[in-house]
Amino acid sequence: MAFLTPEYIENEAITLFNDYCRRVDQEYEPPIPVDAIFESYLGFSLEFADLQKKHGSTNVLAETHILSKRVIVDLTLDPEEYPGNEGRYNFTLAHEIGHWVLHRHEVIAVSATPDLFGYVPEPVVCRSASREPHEWQADQFAANLLMPRKMVIRVWKQFCPLDSLNVYDENQKPPRRGDLFASRMDPFCDIARRMAPIFKVSLTAMQLRLKQLKKLEFEKPQPLLF
Repeated sequence: MAFLTPEYIENEAITLFNDYCRRVDQEYEPPIPVDAIFESYLGFSLEFADLQKKHGSTNVLAETHILSKRVIVDLTLDPEEYPGNEGRYNFTLAHEIGHWVLHRHEVIAVSATPDLFGYVPEPVVCRSASREPHEWQADQFAANLLMPRKMVIRVWKQFCPLDSLNVYDENQKPPRRGDLFASRMDPFCDIARRMAPIFKVSLTAMQLRLKQLKKLEFEKPQPLLF
């Protein structure tokens, strides 16, 4: 697995998005049209299936069949059946695009060895909750594609006059009743809650992106010394 810097991954995501905008001759504000990039621009086909049953694990959310450009997404992320999971669905598509952009040549090369009968299986990449390098890289690509730095900063300024915000105290509160991720006991700050629907991503993804861009600080503020 090749080492890819965060700067390289961000550049690859922005290059893809800019190429798409030039192709359709249109500029976009959030949300990013990940469905159109995925199907119309890159030519992927999309299916839904019970991947958790197939793999015997709740961690597998999608499969990307590299050569046929076919992606299978777990039924639980179908946005028509489960509208509350739209953010996770969008992130999954962007994640699989990340595998295609960043890893397809490497995966194809590794998988190109025939078995004893001369059969070369089609390489398949599965999205899981693991923190293996290629999964982390695809996650970073997805975050940069769905929440481009310049767009996030521009929307941030609409909600907050400060360059950054310490949300330590707010983040200590228990999750609100009815939150999609309340069962995980993850508290969310209000500014992430307000921005997530604009980008059509989950609260988790939005909050992590704001933290990554150093817009949100979560450490307990140090007392001032006089």
